[in-house]
Amino acid sequence: MTEKGVRSVVRPEPTVESPTDPNRPNRRKAGPYPAAAPTRGMDKRRLAYTLLLVGVTFVALLHTALAFAFGTGLEEIGLLVAGLGVFGVLFVNFGLPAPEDGAEETRSD
Repeated sequence: MTEKGVRSVVRPEPTVESPTDPNRPNRRKAGPYPAAAPTRGMDKRRLAYTLLLVGVTFVALLHTALAFAFGTGLEEIGLLVAGLGVFGVLFVNFGLPAPEDGAEETRSD
């Protein structure tokens, strides 16, 4: 039962191949590109801390500008929080030692 202008789509059944089939190439290693060299990028935790501190710094600067505009006398507190936010961003990105490759992380849960 098809209406005018509507086509029925027939999808082929998926084939199941064994991942250990010797005749099937390993898709991860096959290709014209060489294996990527390990890079030292930003991990997710460091990125999250940086984004959080940048947000706090932005809000502190906004509150400093509004405190100055309305004359509330709270500019020093906003500048202090903004300064701590900038220091925190620098500390998170440059002050923490990078974990060594062979070192295991210890967690106190």
